[in-house]
Amino acid sequence: MLNRRILLGCPSLPWLAALSSAPAKSSSDILFGDALKEFERHFKSVVDGLAGPYSQTGEPYIVVTNSGLKEEGEMSGTCVSKREAVTSWLSHVSKLAASGSAATLYWREKPVLSCQTYAATGTEEWMVYSRFLISEREISAAAIEKHNLTRSSLHLLNSI
Repeated sequence: MLNRRILLGCPSLPWLAALSSAPAKSSSDILFGDALKEFERHFKSVVDGLAGPYSQTGEPYIVVTNSGLKEEGEMSGTCVSKREAVTSWLSHVSKLAASGSAATLYWREKPVLSCQTYAATGTEEWMVYSRFLISEREISAAAIEKHNLTRSSLHLLNSI
């Protein structure tokens, strides 16, 4: 039975403001922020990607968890601690970032650190999930137009 779920690194959640008013950050929270900065420093630029499966370049995003590169929807393993989950995620993404100095990082979903604590056993399971693209391709006007048309179509369908 799940009795607690914490998501960090996802500023769109309305209740996150309450978490940010906590008196002090733990060393593993600092580790998470440092891991994100360490990964992003490898790229010439870091931008927010488009919603949907494709970036501004027209290329698909990839999913990387603490268990490595995954197919969308594929299950990911968990870790027994925050530190293990974050360190494992950073190890996997650092391999992808090795050749990124001339590339742009497109974030579809910045890393999210989550924890589940099971009441029956008191055990915790930690996981990091991220979705992004590393690319040296130029932004594609056609890809952006396709994205905008798709969004407009969905908006029209939802308004009917």
